[in-house]
Amino acid sequence: MINDYVKVRNLEEACDLLKSGNATIIGGGTTIFELYERGLLQDVEVFVDLEKAGLDYILEDEAHYRIGSCVTFSRLLEEGTFLRNPQYMSLWEAIKAVKPMQVKNVATISGSVCSAIPFYDPPVALSSLGAKVVIAGSNGERVKEVKDFITGFLSRDLNRELVKELLLPKLPKGVGSSFIKFGRTRFDYGLVTVSCVVSVDEDGFIKSAKVFLGNYDQKPFEVVEVERALLDRRPEPNYLKGILRRLDETTPIPSIHGSSEYKKELAKTLTIRSILTAYERAMMGWRS
Repeated sequence: MINDYVKVRNLEEACDLLKSGNATIIGGGTTIFELYERGLLQDVEVFVDLEKAGLDYILEDEAHYRIGSCVTFSRLLEEGTFLRNPQYMSLWEAIKAVKPMQVKNVATISGSVCSAIPFYDPPVALSSLGAKVVIAGSNGERVKEVKDFITGFLSRDLNRELVKELLLPKLPKGVGSSFIKFGRTRFDYGLVTVSCVVSVDEDGFIKSAKVFLGNYDQKPFEVVEVERALLDRRPEPNYLKGILRRLDETTPIPSIHGSSEYKKELAKTLTIRSILTAYERAMMGWRS
């Protein structure tokens, strides 16, 4: 039962409140409301609001773009001009896919990661880009990749801790990315989403690849065998159709809107489109 609501002034206050084990963090608050309405916060007694904790920054250093945990989707789209580069278009497209605008104006990108909900869009793009979370607690800080931080449905690697910021690696030219979402309507959650990132050499051969599917498993699903099959190749459509048959061995989570078999076939089609788009964007880096 909720007994208290605290708007902390800094990170230290938040970490101190989390030590009790009966507190939970509020960033934008959109997912918290849904969880509360469904009775999933019965053990929580204190809401800890980070709005005034000084975590609403977008900074950069030599290796990373640093995005504070209170940065909203709308603000990142407006001020994160680097997202318009070919390397980060997958994240740009994933954030643009968040609907409606009211949610985009309030919800935070770190909150979408911490929620650990399979059909949320940004965690899929962040996983493919190799983004990391900086986790803070009373015992200090640690860093973990987003793809490993989310461990399952509503499950993430936090132990009386919070996410302080996201680290997005700076990527060189010759890297391109793409995010594609398929839902019943523009405002619906994706039945399947896919985010691909590829790096290519000047001759157009793929040197590295990341392929992640969303709402396919309990967490962003990395298609490792497809990633390996893309190396040292140019992505011809017929070849892509062949390597994506490896998805036949997977079992996507079904929903009332699509069976596992349907989602499997849908994922193949979307992944081909995403790989080809990411590849074309990567080649743009060498042409400019």
